[in-house]
Amino acid sequence: LKGHPMQVLRPIFNRADVFTCAATSARRDGAWTRTAGVVLVRQRPGNGKAIFITLEDETGVTNVVLWARTFERFRAEVMGARLLLAEGRVQKSPEGVTH
Repeated sequence: LKGHPMQVLRPIFNRADVFTCAATSARRDGAWTRTAGVVLVRQRPGNGKAIFITLEDETGVTNVVLWARTFERFRAEVMGARLLLAEGRVQKSPEGVTH
């Protein structure tokens, strides 16, 4: 590939008001957002109440926190997806980490 796979899909996502990972990171804390990317990592620590998913697009990465009850509802989709669209509120930590 000469570019990121998301570059090919970006016009479709732009028409659907789906933000890039960089644009999602730049949004204010609490803002509603939709972002999509290639799934790099899925993690569920121990008996954790959340699943952590890292998405990547042509602009960077986005960390997604998916609560366990939502994960159970969409388990097949989350585990089988190579590309994922996430929708929710931006959370920014005091250290500057965006989820």
